[in-house]
Amino acid sequence: MSILYRDDALTIKLFPFRGQVVGAFSVNYLMFSISYMVIAAGGVGTYIVGFVILFEWVCPERRTFAATFAQIPFGIGFLYTIFVSYFNHDWFVLQLIFAVPNIFFLLVYPFAPESPR
Repeated sequence: MSILYRDDALTIKLFPFRGQVVGAFSVNYLMFSISYMVIAAGGVGTYIVGFVILFEWVCPERRTFAATFAQIPFGIGFLYTIFVSYFNHDWFVLQLIFAVPNIFFLLVYPFAPESPR
């Protein structure tokens, strides 16, 4: 298990986390908007990497089923956002709470297989 050649994927995964932390400490609207543009770009890159790995793991007969169920975490993420926002009304703390799950993904990263082949 070598993470030496996977630095590009790790850099893509760090974009949303960095953007969320910068967004929490933003002092004006322009800084906040640019940080969320970085979050969006990193999120798309992370999604594509995960989707490719999903398609490599699943047999061709089940790919439609797997791709459909790969969208479920988005719905769960929306519900998570609503739930956390309902109980926390401080914007700064809310931004940091949304950045915390990315730390978990960074800790799991060295143990994830590079490719199922």
